[in-house]
Amino acid sequence: MASDRDGANWRKPVDFKQINKRLAVYAKRYYGGQFAAPLPKELGQNPSSILTSDGFIGIQKHLPKGSSRKDFTGRKYSIAPHSSVITHIAREADAPMPEWLPRYNYVYSYVEDFEFSEQLLNAGFLIKAYRVSATSEIVACWCHAGEPVLGVSMADQRTFTKVDLPVPEDCFSDELEEIDCWHDDFPYYSDGTWSAVSLRGYKRDDPMWGVKPSEMPKKWREEHPNELDLKCEWTVLSDKTPRIRAWVESISKQGEVERVRLFRMTAKEDKNGILKRHSDIQDRDVGTKNGMLARLHVPLKTHEDIKMTVWGLDGRQRSAHLAAGGVYYLDTRKPHSVANQSPVDRVHLVVDLIVNDSVRELICDSKEVEQT
Repeated sequence: MASDRDGANWRKPVDFKQINKRLAVYAKRYYGGQFAAPLPKELGQNPSSILTSDGFIGIQKHLPKGSSRKDFTGRKYSIAPHSSVITHIAREADAPMPEWLPRYNYVYSYVEDFEFSEQLLNAGFLIKAYRVSATSEIVACWCHAGEPVLGVSMADQRTFTKVDLPVPEDCFSDELEEIDCWHDDFPYYSDGTWSAVSLRGYKRDDPMWGVKPSEMPKKWREEHPNELDLKCEWTVLSDKTPRIRAWVESISKQGEVERVRLFRMTAKEDKNGILKRHSDIQDRDVGTKNGMLARLHVPLKTHEDIKMTVWGLDGRQRSAHLAAGGVYYLDTRKPHSVANQSPVDRVHLVVDLIVNDSVRELICDSKEVEQT
């Protein structure tokens, strides 16, 4: 099937369902969700938006008034008025960049299609901004040289680092034995092996309550009006873990503490425990600006065959074992996953710190964890 740049001259009727399917299959490869591709009805209402060439589909849009959008940090950026934008693509491996594509002002694409990203760079495009979705897509907005770009601060570049904080050698092993109320509030990404308890959370008398009201969807907030004003505080379970609480309070010199939880991934005899790739971008409090939240992981019980995998903004993944007693910063806005291929239950102490200059300096001074 062929078209001109405006998508108006088709040599045969357009199969909108087939176009949608190809876009959706391509998006799923890069963790696009159910609505990552325009529906057949949308395509049928605007057939001139569809552009094709050998092994390539592009969906175009003209923005006469421009628009304001946000990157993964919540910063706003502008699409200029009267801009032409490629909003979606699908391409086969080794497909060349269409000759008409560089004439567009902006192109949105999956960073992890490394071949196409290289083609865009070679064509003179620059990355204006990054977006990360709840399904863990990493999408770049590409623009031409001379266009303002957001850039990414040193702190926001950090994804998975080791920070310089001391932890007791025994990793609070005696207090871990006191925990017997594990619970999974969000069984969406785990295979049933993941659970948690709150030492500091939003219901003092219920350490199994892992909900943070401000990050919940509209429907939940409508159904739980009495929980919207809950404040974060130490739970009754923290009375059983005084050493852990004291350690957390000692690092509060770096920044005020918000939630403190224990995350567990149980071992399975017949197969690996998996926490699937996801991002926590729905928690808009996470970030590196003052007043936002930075998350620290402290492995207390682990095994060398347990690994965490993270994906940076460049789409490259790294997998590493986190040694017991280390303290690690994880930017949970970016995609991450965990695999437990060991006979040992993995337990992490997870602390959310409210960012200030000291916390941001701690993040910037930390070194990225290398692939192991």
